[in-house]
Amino acid sequence: MDLSRLSACSIPLRKRPLREALGIIRDAGFTKVDLLGGEPHFAPSPNDEQVAELQAAARESGVRIANLGTYYGRPLPSTKDEANAELEAARRGMDAAVKLGARSLRIHPGKDRSHETGFALVPFFRDVAREAEQRGLYLGIETHGGLSSDAPAMVELCTQVGSRHFGVLFDPCNCAQNGVDYKEAWSIFKDHVTHVHLKDGRMGPEGKWQRVHLGEGEIDGRWLLDELDRAGYDGDIAVEYEIGETEAPETGLKRWFEYCRTL
Repeated sequence: MDLSRLSACSIPLRKRPLREALGIIRDAGFTKVDLLGGEPHFAPSPNDEQVAELQAAARESGVRIANLGTYYGRPLPSTKDEANAELEAARRGMDAAVKLGARSLRIHPGKDRSHETGFALVPFFRDVAREAEQRGLYLGIETHGGLSSDAPAMVELCTQVGSRHFGVLFDPCNCAQNGVDYKEAWSIFKDHVTHVHLKDGRMGPEGKWQRVHLGEGEIDGRWLLDELDRAGYDGDIAVEYEIGETEAPETGLKRWFEYCRTL
């Protein structure tokens, strides 16, 4: 695996101060971070002072911000004023991404992730995608169930938005957890993938999905990397460590970094 494309999501450290979280990720071997949208890591609609503080924290920690895990689109705008306010928040987030050197941002298909809500957001998505393209940024809806894990519907949504800078944040583990064949989903929407999350999981003995260490579950990491190469995907790949109850991030992230070396 090309480790220069590897980043680590800050979600397992979401309750830690920003500098502490960045330091733990750096000490695990990572040079890039996928920053979670939300305090204390990233203000949803940051002002110039907050962005400057993020820049300083990243510089002092020796890491680069690769992606912003924002949630623009989560509150469904029901009036023109609400839509304008959400678009302005997204503009601030995108401007911050440019200053931080990030490639992409997560965008949300509405709080309930329903097909109806997601397609109602198409006008908003078009506006944000147009401005993302102007800034050289990419937007991705993470495969988290509902519309987002319905591959044919996501292709239709991307088609309606009509921008190569808007698409799918592909997380194979999330697909599998929601009963979706992640390899089949990939074959359908691979041309629209703008960002990638990597983690692992498996079905437990009582039929409940369990998150596990990379290489211990059902997700074929080697297959994923091969498919990304075949599709010409040249973006980042972020490990999303969500098993803090199994092993603390301080040691678990190091374990994941070393595993990625073997892929």
